[in-house]
Amino acid sequence: MMNDFDKDLNDLWQSQPVSKIDINQVKKRWRTFQFRHRLYLTLDFLCLVPLIYLLFWSPIRTNSPEWYFLIAIGFAAVVYTIYLTWLRRLSLFSGKSTRDHLHLLRNQLANNVRIAQVSKHSAWVVQLALTAFYLTLYINGGLPAAKHIPVVIAIGGAGIANLLFYLWAARRQRRFARELEQLQIQIDTSEL
Repeated sequence: MMNDFDKDLNDLWQSQPVSKIDINQVKKRWRTFQFRHRLYLTLDFLCLVPLIYLLFWSPIRTNSPEWYFLIAIGFAAVVYTIYLTWLRRLSLFSGKSTRDHLHLLRNQLANNVRIAQVSKHSAWVVQLALTAFYLTLYINGGLPAAKHIPVVIAIGGAGIANLLFYLWAARRQRRFARELEQLQIQIDTSEL
């Protein structure tokens, strides 16, 4: 049996406004995701072209540290591109119904959090690999003295660029996590 306080509390809870999901906004957001992810996918694959050129047509001699570094970078880049493509698969190949859009938008937001996280960590991994590569060349005597200053400047410039990329990816990760949480709250409180 309900007392007056419980009844008042129940009435208050029942009178709370329910936020409706704007289906047109969901569709618009989904189309934006699809366009952006197709663009990102194209850019990801275009970024592999210089590596392919360097591996097959560059003057770098085989069995050199540079060659092994390029092979390692090439392998990592291909794996990274395949993983990003897999995370973007929802926006690249999607269903047509509105419920599908909502479900796919939620899942793609979760994947966008993962993409931003992987991108964020790739910044420091790339910087570490670049520094280790040139440090190895320096230690083994493969880096001429005339190149020391330009290499240090290049590593410093790459460090600044990677720091900015890391901060950008971290901000995107937080934004996508916040959007995912807001969408999930909207879905949970909405009556579709």
